[in-house]
Amino acid sequence: MKLNVKLSKEEGLAFKNFSEMVKPPEISDDDFLKGIFKIGIETMEARLMEAVQKHADDNNINLEEMREAAEKSETVSETEAEATTED
Repeated sequence: MKLNVKLSKEEGLAFKNFSEMVKPPEISDDDFLKGIFKIGIETMEARLMEAVQKHADDNNINLEEMREAAEKSETVSETEAEATTED
């Protein structure tokens, strides 16, 4: 997969300066970018999970019941998709 990110001139310069300061020389630019991207995704996922937990706590929602309901609905969707492709 290829991912393109368009940065402004200032953002590009800031990222270049950041990379030059923190990237170890033995790591390729591609591996460095992949690492930063992965850390960003993991951080965002953690924040989203915290927000879901807070919402559940604030609204007396049982997350386990939500997961079970989601699994049931996924199973139904998968079954519907299988039935549609068999026709």
